[in-house]
Amino acid sequence: MDVSQPHWPPGLRAESAAVSPGEQRLARAAVALREADARLGTAQHDWRRGYLLRRLLFASDVLALLGAYGVLAIAEPATGRSGSVVNLLEFLALVPLWLWLASLAGLYHLSERRVDQSFVDEVGPVAMVTTAWSWCSLIIAAVLTSGETPLFGPIVVWAVTMPIVLIARAVARRAARRSSWFRQPVLLVGDSEDVERVLRRLLRHAELGIDPIASLCKHDTGFLLEQLTKDGPRHVSPEWAESWELSSSDLAEFVTSSGIGRVIVTGWSGGLSERTELIRLLAESGVCVDYVSGEPEALLSTAVLHHVEGLPILTIRLTTSRITLALKRVIDLWVAGLGLVLLSPLLLYAAVRIKLQSTGPVLFRHVRTGTDGVPFEVLKLRTMVDGADEMRAELRAQVNGNGTNGAKMLKLADDPRVTPFGAWLRRWSIDELPQLWNVVRGEMSLVGPRPLPLDETRFAEAHFADRVRMRPGITGPWQIHGRSDIPFDDMVKLDYLYVASWTMREDMRLLARTLGVVLRGRGAY
Repeated sequence: MDVSQPHWPPGLRAESAAVSPGEQRLARAAVALREADARLGTAQHDWRRGYLLRRLLFASDVLALLGAYGVLAIAEPATGRSGSVVNLLEFLALVPLWLWLASLAGLYHLSERRVDQSFVDEVGPVAMVTTAWSWCSLIIAAVLTSGETPLFGPIVVWAVTMPIVLIARAVARRAARRSSWFRQPVLLVGDSEDVERVLRRLLRHAELGIDPIASLCKHDTGFLLEQLTKDGPRHVSPEWAESWELSSSDLAEFVTSSGIGRVIVTGWSGGLSERTELIRLLAESGVCVDYVSGEPEALLSTAVLHHVEGLPILTIRLTTSRITLALKRVIDLWVAGLGLVLLSPLLLYAAVRIKLQSTGPVLFRHVRTGTDGVPFEVLKLRTMVDGADEMRAELRAQVNGNGTNGAKMLKLADDPRVTPFGAWLRRWSIDELPQLWNVVRGEMSLVGPRPLPLDETRFAEAHFADRVRMRPGITGPWQIHGRSDIPFDDMVKLDYLYVASWTMREDMRLLARTLGVVLRGRGAY
């Protein structure tokens, strides 16, 4: 494309004589990006993503409610009861009530209000809506039913509605993520180093539907626009990148002209007022804005957002409670003990297969760094050939010699030491189950930071070394967000964030997400 010709996107002034040279370069860059990247062809209709996703969730909720009343219709005759508490007409009257309550709880707008959305994020709102809706159905039944109001129907509906709704929504989101309309073109704005950090994370999570198409990076000579392709970034308009200072209004007009529907801001050269103006202009243009406030350890889950004369302030303070830590230990003992009993047949089967297919012990014992840096032996089902640990130094030397600049964490997608049955055990994380005994012994917890091998512990420097304040976990933030796909430096940041802002609620959330991670098998090698 000849970017020297004056192509004016909609919304910009069409008279070239009335605009400055900088605005001309801005307009040409917007058109160059839009014409160079086919993904922006659908971005002009970015509203379709939210529109279709909301209606898909509407449909899944209605089908789930029908399923709940189907269970009630089967359960009542089986218990000798006659007639459903809520007939078809009453059900049809209650469906709009559900949709209204779900809308108030934000269940149809979560994907628009945040970058990530998972099954776990909906558990609380769905439970709240289900409870309120069930009470309403009970009140309606009391009004429409003469005599004593039976409680069996509302109780059954309440008990089965929540799991059915959650499952139906999970299926709907999975179907949406496979559709082309779910992909959302995104522009990254900020310093080149910050943009690179965000980009690495987004590329590891294709399930978010975030499609980075371009970056606008601040350099010493000004802003540089780069189109992001599978082969790496490339300049869209080198002429426009020549020492040109970009104001917030310039950027807002550029985004609108390019057809980009979402912008992730990692930083901005201006002060507080100009940064606020940038976000305001983008939001008023119908663009979704995500602002990255800092690295993971700078924003804890216990942070509180409040206002002073309308100025938003985020208060961050490290908090721990001895009572909740004691409760965490009680839950660890109860779940780990019960898990060892219930999973013993599976462990016995795995032990027999390991013995039949390879020589060596069933259990692999490896020294890891535990609480306060005290070493302990972690237990795993052996997934590698006997003597694999002695090959660790040699493999690390080979990996570092292949241009990885001193890999800190030895995780190989095609590790030659892994046996065929061991690969299956790793795919379903069954090899980690013996660590339940480490939990019973008090060396580990169900949820916590990753237990580092001794040769990796030295790489957790500065404040990240504080991650050993809590017991290492069988699962944790590293396992939930991608396991072996996440590099060492990002892993220790996630672990530090977990330790610094630990809550029982976060433990429950991570445990609930673990099942989905295991089923997907992502990063399990």
